[in-house]
Amino acid sequence: MAVPPSFDSDCPVHRFRCLVTGDQWLARPVLDPHGWDHDVGFDGINLETAAKIKENVVACVTGQMSKDKQDFSIQSESTAAFIDPRGSIYSVGLDVQSAGKELVCTIRSNTKLKNLKNNVTECGVSVTSFADKYYFGTKIEDSFSIGRRLVFAIDAGRMGGNGQVAYGGSVKTTLRGKDYPVRNEEVSLSMTFHSFNKETVLGGNLQSHFRLSRCTTMSLDANLNSRKMGQVSIKVNSSEHVQIGLVAVVSILRALLRKKPVDDLQSRKALER
Repeated sequence: MAVPPSFDSDCPVHRFRCLVTGDQWLARPVLDPHGWDHDVGFDGINLETAAKIKENVVACVTGQMSKDKQDFSIQSESTAAFIDPRGSIYSVGLDVQSAGKELVCTIRSNTKLKNLKNNVTECGVSVTSFADKYYFGTKIEDSFSIGRRLVFAIDAGRMGGNGQVAYGGSVKTTLRGKDYPVRNEEVSLSMTFHSFNKETVLGGNLQSHFRLSRCTTMSLDANLNSRKMGQVSIKVNSSEHVQIGLVAVVSILRALLRKKPVDDLQSRKALER
């Protein structure tokens, strides 16, 4: 069963607020790192635009076209959203992308409601057309916060078509740091499930982001599922020159230690001669 693209209601609002400074088009070339030597290195173009249609209605359109020696591909997203001053967002969109010689078209609609001060509910539907077959998807999400630091979120979704159905969902708990939002420190624990063709996969994920010192941050990401597959990722970022200098010193020492046995061996051979 083909998996259609996901639908997200947040993109039109964020793109509108970050991109538009008036009605304009933003164009960027698409770089092809595997082009031929005589090529200029670009094989497509990316276009973006956002506009304020009415007082609370915005629209966002993005598209990318690519052409190589044999194939031509296109990918575009179009979204219109109504932003209620009370906090709710209603949006509709159309996505089109190439899949071989076929086109995948998705019509989506999303509603984001702010029922209470600390509660946000979101639901959406989509219809995807691919190779003369149709796939219908639904999703629902709900998140609520307790105080300023603790956030709970739960979501569930269904995608079906062509006699096949897939289900998925997750439960997530996030604990923010004492100084949030001044310092973006948080720890989150989530449980997920996916079901397809009578096979269910359960998974767990742990994410943590905290600051070790004034200029050093550390991120930890670990996940494991019921198939006994998982990964652990640790990332450290630093803007201090001392850490950068220590990395350089360690690299130089390792290079010298590797070079020393080779120099000793060459000296012995010279003495034997």
